[in-house]
Amino acid sequence: MYEVDDRDIPSPEAFGRWLRVGRHRFAIHREGGKVYLFYRGMLKVFERVVEGREDEDPGTTVSPITGRITSVKVREGDRVKRGQVIMTIESMKMETVIEAPHDGVVVRIYRGEGELVNQGEKLFDIEE
Repeated sequence: MYEVDDRDIPSPEAFGRWLRVGRHRFAIHREGGKVYLFYRGMLKVFERVVEGREDEDPGTTVSPITGRITSVKVREGDRVKRGQVIMTIESMKMETVIEAPHDGVVVRIYRGEGELVNQGEKLFDIEE
């Protein structure tokens, strides 16, 4: 059970409009790392948790999937823009394009073309 302090509950105005899915009516509000759900007269509070990212360098990008790197479009030292394609990973005949999360310079590339990579492994570092 998650205990909620009355001071933690957002005002009803924060919830905006109510949503309806079939016969279910609910409202959702996100604030900071918490998600509030009003449903059937109850308030449920969820905390958003992202595993494995707390102590990692914000300039490091990790693989979202396990697969084989089919192409690397940049080299160390290249300047990149946010959204620019850095590499492509293939898994189960589907390609996943990995883009630069922000503008900067590619400082390190951990894996090369043709290499296998596991989900969560470091792919590259970009410094702003």
